[in-house]
Amino acid sequence: MGIDIEGITLTSPSANSLRVTNNSNILTFDSAGRMLVPGTPVFTASGTAAEYEYTTAATWKVPTFSSVLNNVGSCFDGGTGTFTAPITGLYLFTFISYSTFNAASISEYMFPLFLVNGSLTSRRAGGSTEYRIRGHGYSDTKKDLQISEMFALQASDYVTMYIYHSTTTCAIYSNYKLFTGVFLG
Repeated sequence: MGIDIEGITLTSPSANSLRVTNNSNILTFDSAGRMLVPGTPVFTASGTAAEYEYTTAATWKVPTFSSVLNNVGSCFDGGTGTFTAPITGLYLFTFISYSTFNAASISEYMFPLFLVNGSLTSRRAGGSTEYRIRGHGYSDTKKDLQISEMFALQASDYVTMYIYHSTTTCAIYSNYKLFTGVFLG
């Protein structure tokens, strides 16, 4: 038995929990008070090929993700590398990859960044692009490439991961890349 408030039912299946339902579980609090929200938009995607992804010099690359490991809400498209927000709210995105550079050239670099709705400044706090140069000035060949950022998205906004390659000899490794996103609230 529960309390019905305009079609939403509050129940307590045990003395230490609370469940909110509307034809299915919307929200559950466990005995420790942790909120469990089934259906929260979240995705995790990776590459599968054991190869480097090179591109032409001075161009942006949109990595594709042949292995979508988790895609609650079907909001991520691995073929295009694009996440589309199903609901308005705050989202956290991360990207990490193993990368390579030409050891003979300390001027090579990559810029990893997220674009929202195809824009460098859309939905960013302050409206400015956060550039993160990786590899410039290093004489070794292997580095990690990492980025994380939060965005206040509107429903139907889309986020795409981009990487700028300064030369044809810097690249990311397909097997060792991971793109994640989660709705925070």
